Amino acid sequence: MRVLLALSIVALGALGVAGPAFAGDKETKNKAVSVVAGTDELNASGQWQAFDASKVRAATASGCRTARAWVGMKNVLGNLLWKMTQKLSWCWRAGHVTSATKRCRGTSVDVYFPLWDFKEYIGCDYGGGVGKRAVRRWRQGKFQLCITFCVQTKTPWVNVRGTGRGYFYYAYGGI
Repeated sequence: MRVLLALSIVALGALGVAGPAFAGDKETKNKAVSVVAGTDELNASGQWQAFDASKVRAATASGCRTARAWVGMKNVLGNLLWKMTQKLSWCWRAGHVTSATKRCRGTSVDVYFPLWDFKEYIGCDYGGGVGKRAVRRWRQGKFQLCITFCVQTKTPWVNVRGTGRGYFYYAYGGI
């Protein structure tokens, strides 16, 4: 009976509900689900705009930038189940960071399917910062698929880094 219930829960979790589509997302296959990730940046009018972080952006002597990277999971139907986003705002001048998002801040989560739940942040790390050549923020969260008991747990992490020349880099994993 328990096995049948567990299989039913996994099947329901695989169906999911339609989540929003994101421009510029990157997708990799992971068994019956897909891991999806992307980047966007706050433009001059205050709107989030997708951009390709793999393309080199011209270095500038000074400036400010707000960018974010996210990782999520899609089901077999291509519906987004949940996502975790790490935002980084920083300013720089002459190759050094002059201000940055506070440590262990700038993370948000969205859950699009009712059986999935965000439990907690389970990790935080940081490096660099004001006066250094770069700033880095790393955060890990815990998502679970549960009804009466949990049948699946995912612990994704997102790492973002901004440099003293305005470059933005990101990485993700844990899924």
